[in-house]
Amino acid sequence: MTSTILIRAVAWSLLIAIVAMTVVPASLRIVTGAPHNVEHELVFPVTGIVFGLGYELRMTINDNFAQVVRLAPPVSIDLNPNGSSPGSAGEAAKV
Repeated sequence: MTSTILIRAVAWSLLIAIVAMTVVPASLRIVTGAPHNVEHELVFPVTGIVFGLGYELRMTINDNFAQVVRLAPPVSIDLNPNGSSPGSAGEAAKV
């Protein structure tokens, strides 16, 4: 019970830190020395993992479907009946 409370406190602290770093002006933000993308690629998943550890995981069928859709690779759909994309060499020749 005590560890759950501690994990939840850490999770909420991380979320508050994310919001604070988003709202404050850039000149007042903490500088870590790490590239901006690396900071984001670390803090958001870590916050999600800590929230996942702090709260019970009750997944329903809808949650499972949402995870599958979110993790699925993007699918491109060609809506052009001619089989070529707009702006391709074939389209440019039809001036």
